[in-house]
Amino acid sequence: MNEFNEYFKSAFTVDNVIFGFDEGDLKVLLINRGEEPFKGKWALPGYFVYPNEDLDTAAKRVLEELTGLRNVYLEQVKTFGAVNRHPFGR
Repeated sequence: MNEFNEYFKSAFTVDNVIFGFDEGDLKVLLINRGEEPFKGKWALPGYFVYPNEDLDTAAKRVLEELTGLRNVYLEQVKTFGAVNRHPFGR
């Protein structure tokens, strides 16, 4: 057994905050969650990162899969890492 196996059991997600203007008003893009937990609730477009995927690629993939948006300027602004942030665990 690899001594590092216990470190590779974590799941990570990316969430995109997309700003835009609608008739001069600043808006934030939200999606209606299609899966539990929080199914039917409004959320930022986000999903899991594949094990072989970097964060930038994951953010672009998730954004396109959930919204159809492509060629959007993305920049990592903040990372959140609290252990109990998600009800399914870390």
